[in-house]
Amino acid sequence: GPDFSGAASLEEELTHRMTYLFHVWRDTPAGKVFTGLLIEMQSTPEAIERFRTEALIPRRIESTKIFERAKIRGEIDLETKISALLDLLYGWSWYRLLTGNLACDDDFNSTIRLIARAGRGD
Repeated sequence: GPDFSGAASLEEELTHRMTYLFHVWRDTPAGKVFTGLLIEMQSTPEAIERFRTEALIPRRIESTKIFERAKIRGEIDLETKISALLDLLYGWSWYRLLTGNLACDDDFNSTIRLIARAGRGD
């Protein structure tokens, strides 16, 4: 996908990336294939492991960079576990995918804002 790494803030970068991702899931053949894989992977432990290694791990590595840049900018605490922030982001986005709610609406913006703020200690 496009490179949004020049975004001014974590919230802005997450908004750009997730808006693009929701568009792909909602409006492209690749999105339909991904949804099918997500559902199919539930069938066997082998399918889950294949999905994790071929689809999930490369995406998590890319997504980790978003939060690492935010740490460098001081937007999230140094001791914040990036893996926990990724679980929040992925859990929310896959819930929206599997329930057919890929609108970039007020709830979308509010959730992005909350995830972007979740790594701060306040």
